[in-house]
Amino acid sequence: MTKNPMFLVGAIMAVLILMAQSFFIVAEREQAMVFQFGRFIKTYQEPGLKAKIPFFQNVVKYPKVAIGIDTANKVEITLVGNRILVDFFTYYRITDPLVFFKNYRDTSRAAVGITSRLQEIVRDVLGNRPLADMLSEKRVEIMQNITDSLNKEVQNFGVEILYVRIRQADFPDQNLESIYKRMISDRVRVASETRALGDKDAQEKRADADRQRTVLLSNAEREAQTLRGQGDATAIKIYADAFNADPKFYEFYRSLEAYRTTFAAQGGNTSTFVMSPDSTFLDVLNEGKR
Repeated sequence: MTKNPMFLVGAIMAVLILMAQSFFIVAEREQAMVFQFGRFIKTYQEPGLKAKIPFFQNVVKYPKVAIGIDTANKVEITLVGNRILVDFFTYYRITDPLVFFKNYRDTSRAAVGITSRLQEIVRDVLGNRPLADMLSEKRVEIMQNITDSLNKEVQNFGVEILYVRIRQADFPDQNLESIYKRMISDRVRVASETRALGDKDAQEKRADADRQRTVLLSNAEREAQTLRGQGDATAIKIYADAFNADPKFYEFYRSLEAYRTTFAAQGGNTSTFVMSPDSTFLDVLNEGKR
């Protein structure tokens, strides 16, 4: 009996289809659930080749690793005194595949649901804080508060929120001009205050320097006067001692000093004096003629 080649090909194809429907593979980074006519049968967490009843059972697979949600649109948040646009992302993990399936069915719907709740929590948490907190070390605490709050919201949906991060925070375009003007005004105010403090400090330093200069000059003048007085007293004493030691020599010396002073004041050797030979001014000179 000759076998029909087409029959053999069909049989082989049927066997292959039957085998494909009877087995499925769970990868290392996956977890799978088996359903029969919509009724949950079993969950597979371990990787490997698994069996199922062909055509009667179907398999639903979910990632076992962290799943990221990146918001496409920025969320407008009203802070204390400011409005900002926030662009954030979050990572979550499916902890209970069956509960996740009942609530979200797939990861795309989960992204919509988690993002909606996250936006509400971000508005609630950030709405009570000033903008400065977002630019300081308090940012870490804020992100942790948001993560904890979101976990409480979705803990009954078969997922665990790993962390939430804000990628970027911008001001709305309509607010930028007023913000820039306020920044310029603040910088001008700070510059004016700094300049005023510098002028005040400079005036105080100049006043202190003038005071010290006046005190130094006064002390120097007083010391000079004291030294000058002491010098004059010493000179007078020397003159007095010399006069008492030899009055004639002292008189002669004083007369010569007077001649030198008078003749030098009148031009020295080129001056002409007209006086009587009997003038007392010439007594010292005439003394040698007697």
